[in-house]
Amino acid sequence: MYILRDEYKMTKNQLLKYIKGEATKEEELKIVEWANESPDNKEYLKSLNNLWLSQNIPSTQASEREMDMVRKITEEKKVVYWKSVLSGKTIRYAAAILVFLLVGSNLFLLNRLNLSSNEDERVLLSQIPQESVITVYTNKGVKSSVILPDSSQVWMNSDSKISYPAKFTGSTREIMVSGEVYFEVQKDNSRPMIVSTNKNFQIEVLGTKFNLKAYDDEKDAVATLYTGEIRIRTDISGSTESKEVLMKPMETVRIENNNIINLVKPRDTSTNIAWKDGILVFDNTPIYEVIKKIERWHGSMFIVRDSSVLNYRITATFNSESAIQIMEMIRYTSPVDYSIQDNTIIISKR
Repeated sequence: MYILRDEYKMTKNQLLKYIKGEATKEEELKIVEWANESPDNKEYLKSLNNLWLSQNIPSTQASEREMDMVRKITEEKKVVYWKSVLSGKTIRYAAAILVFLLVGSNLFLLNRLNLSSNEDERVLLSQIPQESVITVYTNKGVKSSVILPDSSQVWMNSDSKISYPAKFTGSTREIMVSGEVYFEVQKDNSRPMIVSTNKNFQIEVLGTKFNLKAYDDEKDAVATLYTGEIRIRTDISGSTESKEVLMKPMETVRIENNNIINLVKPRDTSTNIAWKDGILVFDNTPIYEVIKKIERWHGSMFIVRDSSVLNYRITATFNSESAIQIMEMIRYTSPVDYSIQDNTIIISKR
């Protein structure tokens, strides 16, 4: 009798569902990941597979589909005496096939493990078991950095979120982003990184450095490339014809309503990642954008009493100044006034 020890972190019933072909795609991925974690896990699965087969050998003849599967697997595994065995009448019996292939060498099982973890197949983030997906948040006023499973590094601005698998599987490296994130991606030509957003566009990356600003509560998104090459695809939902643009270093693209509005090469792209170094930059920025940045940067709350001030523009650079110090400068250089009530900044026209 085989006993499933606690350290396997997988119940016998779960493994039997996989062996019998009754597991869902999500369950299969979880079991494959578990089996490939250590030789002991894989050996236990093989032992359980053999035990189940020995107790469930059928007496009926194999179907044509089963025969095709046997031929395919044995050819791939270079079983040299397959042809002679195949010529015998008893080969039609599933019992002989299962005893020879499964109990003897576990070819079927190992082939399923290999197929389930096929590196040529794209595995979407939504297909990965939830417990194997890591999600990192940064609250307002907080910034952070993350090392991904492939050693790529990510810096996260305030009020941002990133989700990624604990281990990249399949033909791509799938990431989900909301907010503002700066990437330094490890190059892997055989496995591009796919960065998805809630704004119906994706970025395909090999090895490169780029900044992506895609907050859910803003109508547009902005991507700036610093090194390497990235491809942006819009309208990925399939509702309309997909569009794409290939970006070169020091280019910036703005995406609004699933459309690539413009692709430009600005004079200075460093301002787009100044936040990573703790620098808050306003470059002819309208007050409504200034307010959003201060809210995220300092976790402040704003109330606008006079909407006419929202289109005034500010040009300034801040480092360690507080929200109040920033507002003092804005009041000094523009017709915008402010007051504070219950930890809330109230904006009005002076």
